[in-house]
Amino acid sequence: DRAQARLARLEATRTVRGEVERLLMPRLHLGAAGMAATARAMNLSRPTLYRRLKAEGVSYEQVLDELRQELAKTYLARLSVNETAYLLGFSDRSAFSRAFKRWTGQGPRGWKDG
Repeated sequence: DRAQARLARLEATRTVRGEVERLLMPRLHLGAAGMAATARAMNLSRPTLYRRLKAEGVSYEQVLDELRQELAKTYLARLSVNETAYLLGFSDRSAFSRAFKRWTGQGPRGWKDG
């Protein structure tokens, strides 16, 4: 429900960041989270997307990282760590666990159980 509400908010957002997040959400699990693929989906060149995000005070990596962080907490409320890692496009569970620990200071299993 929270992910759907976030998607609805993003669809109403007219920022480049909002557009990037809207495009990324359904594609994360496909491994199609790269900046070049996102720029192509927006009919932009990679440098143009970079400049537009920079003008909004954010980098592509920040947008991706913050989106994954927010979605991770939502997904972990209902799904396993492995499923969450997959849906967020991480190569494996350990890569997701390292990122989650960087975001929250604790591992996903500890956060989920706590």
